[in-house]
Amino acid sequence: MKYRIGILIIVLFSVFYLGIGSCSGVGEIESPSTLSPAYTAKTIFTPTIELTTTSSVLTMTTQTPSPTNLPTLTLIPTLSPAKMDQKVEELIETNGGCNLPCWWGITPGETTWGEAKNFFLQYNPEILSTRPSRIIINEQIRTNTIYSLILYSSKYPNENGVVVNVLDEMDIVTIHSLGEAEDNKYTLRNLLSAYGKPSEVFIATYANLPSDILTFYLVLYYPTQHFAASYDLLATRQGDAIVGCPEEKHPILWMWAPEEDERVNVERLQEWVVGVESGNNFLKLDEATNLNIETFYALFKEINCSCIKTPAHLWPYY
Repeated sequence: MKYRIGILIIVLFSVFYLGIGSCSGVGEIESPSTLSPAYTAKTIFTPTIELTTTSSVLTMTTQTPSPTNLPTLTLIPTLSPAKMDQKVEELIETNGGCNLPCWWGITPGETTWGEAKNFFLQYNPEILSTRPSRIIINEQIRTNTIYSLILYSSKYPNENGVVVNVLDEMDIVTIHSLGEAEDNKYTLRNLLSAYGKPSEVFIATYANLPSDILTFYLVLYYPTQHFAASYDLLATRQGDAIVGCPEEKHPILWMWAPEEDERVNVERLQEWVVGVESGNNFLKLDEATNLNIETFYALFKEINCSCIKTPAHLWPYY
């Protein structure tokens, strides 16, 4: 098995039996399917960017782009440690007063990178970046850069990582949140209660790991709300089945701009969650178990201690 790449970034048919119950009950799993991409994007401008490296931090020097009629931002000073703790805890609890795909008050497709960067610099002056690359979208050349940082607080020293994908140093197209420890806002039950039934649920696991504890991915896909949530469950082998239990797990979140909708499909979700070479492909829940969206939603919206059971032979690789 190839495990998920870090913060920079990630058809079998069978019918199987099911057991569902509260706390000890499990839902079983059956076989896979695919979707297909396309993309539309608006043209902004193409800047020329040079990068220099200071220790592990990439510092950007941006030559004058065209056009130059961008708004002037007033820099917000870095917060004191005490104020930073207070603000991070407040953002974890309130999400900046907005709903997904807005994250901490930042909305892909609406908030500019300049505005988001100004906000992030209050919490961490060291924003890492990849070297910009040129990509072609709808016959237009765009500059693509990925930024990442940790938002520190004494209570959550390493838990609030974020990765932001930016086009042309302006358009935020995706935000990848690495999770807020000990916060229960996005546990499976609470996410289902707040955002309703997902359009699809995908799973992936691995039957042949040399370990008693197996990796089990559960991904909820909300395309009309422009986000997905991935839960990394601890699973065990039970006879011919693998059983994973969500319990109080917090997910990794992906949010994207509406312009990205046609590019976000099962293949891209799999790349985000487990990487480009992951062995076993995602399977839809109703193809890999006899749970469907309706039964999954009804069960896990009410019960945190139910589990999902999948036949091990569907997951031969690791």
